[in-house]
Amino acid sequence: NGHDLNSRPDLITPALVNGLHAVFDPFNQMSGGIRISDAHGFGFMQPLFNDRPIQFLHGLAVAEFDQCSCIRSLLHLSVHRFYQQFFAEIQGFAGQFKTGIAHDAGAIVIWDLCHSAGVMEVGLNAAAADMAVGCSYKYLNGGPGAPAFVFAAERHHATIRQPLSGWWGHATPFDFTRSYRPDPGIRRFLCGTQPILSFRAMEAGLEIAGRAGIARVREKGKLLTQLFIDLVEAGCEGRVQLVSPRSAEERGSQVAFAHPEGYAIVQALIARGVIGDFRNPDILRFGFAPLYLRHADVVEAARQFCAVVTGDVWRDPVYAARAAVT
Repeated sequence: NGHDLNSRPDLITPALVNGLHAVFDPFNQMSGGIRISDAHGFGFMQPLFNDRPIQFLHGLAVAEFDQCSCIRSLLHLSVHRFYQQFFAEIQGFAGQFKTGIAHDAGAIVIWDLCHSAGVMEVGLNAAAADMAVGCSYKYLNGGPGAPAFVFAAERHHATIRQPLSGWWGHATPFDFTRSYRPDPGIRRFLCGTQPILSFRAMEAGLEIAGRAGIARVREKGKLLTQLFIDLVEAGCEGRVQLVSPRSAEERGSQVAFAHPEGYAIVQALIARGVIGDFRNPDILRFGFAPLYLRHADVVEAARQFCAVVTGDVWRDPVYAARAAVT
């Protein structure tokens, strides 16, 4: 939209995995070898952290949060725990405290915003975060295949190195020099030609989100999740257990319940038009997009949920067949 990218700390990337590669490698080079520490033990990105290609490409090893006091470690902090959706406040004392501890120990802090961008205010600069990654296909309504984004604190722009260097990240691409000279600012994180059609779809979602205002979105999100919790607990006869925080202030815009047959329940709900997802071993997870989800939609979703659980609808063998996407 005509913005000078070098005056901004954030940048759109084609996909989340591009952003992950982009943020891991620069700090690995700066520190001479780092270890990834996942503060929550089961964060959304943990499978990628443990993946051999990621470790091979960037020379990474995996450690737990209690080991991040080791110098040259990279600490991955998610604003929401993937299962519980516990909200770790970045812009307040909690975020500054966690980031401060990591920095005091010589660690580099990367925040994961995948489950928070678009539903609450995030203060990365206030928390002195080093970098962040996130996506736009969830609450920012970019749709399937929508671009992701990378944040890098301005203090790092001159020293970080983008491992996937390309045409768009060159300081002067039309000089056609034989050597590669990265752009001095955030633009160095760009690689090849951007997915223009995906950008256009994402732009429509961002425009709507901007008009609504993040404060109003956050308040509606708290109301929707609370309504769902109240209705499910009242109608499911104690057969499911709330895993998300009971306090709306500590909860993101998702709600998770536990049930031993969670997978079959989710499949039965999908057949009834209620789209949730399942995560091992027993988590049923439901996202609430405040921009377009109505309270009436939440009431109907809770009604179907309770009908499937109390009516043992999930026992139909058709719902037990495991698919690749859960």
